[in-house]
Amino acid sequence: PAGSSPDLIARIVTEKLALALGQPIVIENRPGAGGNIGTGAVAKAAPDGYTLLFTINGPLVTAPSLYRHLSYDPM
Repeated sequence: PAGSSPDLIARIVTEKLALALGQPIVIENRPGAGGNIGTGAVAKAAPDGYTLLFTINGPLVTAPSLYRHLSYDPM
């Protein structure tokens, strides 16, 4: 969620990335379900190279052992 440690780090990183790319970057927080909601949204996004995921390790490492059905493939 906004204001969390990953959010603050993402904002620092994207500020530098926006300067390097020469275009603005919009951060869209999708909190909930331990990061699974946002991770699922990124996994379903169009593969156009314009969507990046900045997350904690939970949705990719822990979630597969906790949830039987995820909306994304962590591999």
